Amino acid sequence: MTTLYKTARGTEIDMNALAKKFEHVRASGNAKLNGRGDQIDSNNETVIPKNQRVIQTYYQQTKPPIIQPPKPPVEPDSFVSLDLLDSEREFDED
Repeated sequence: MTTLYKTARGTEIDMNALAKKFEHVRASGNAKLNGRGDQIDSNNETVIPKNQRVIQTYYQQTKPPIIQPPKPPVEPDSFVSLDLLDSEREFDED
């Protein structure tokens, strides 16, 4: 399918053919991407393809939450005794 656009001077431009022609050329700006959206290094070699970046982003955003197992209930026998020590009883009797 061709996408033809007419310029102000009347010439027609096929945008799909233009995008296909320049898909491996470094994009302008500081994004370190080529025309296809692949992440590239300083030698214009593909480091991470676009489809791999999309898959990584999808799984980072949709991974299920980590569910912690429930803690066992505390039994009454395991409570800490709050009895006063002998030295503390002396102060409590006053």
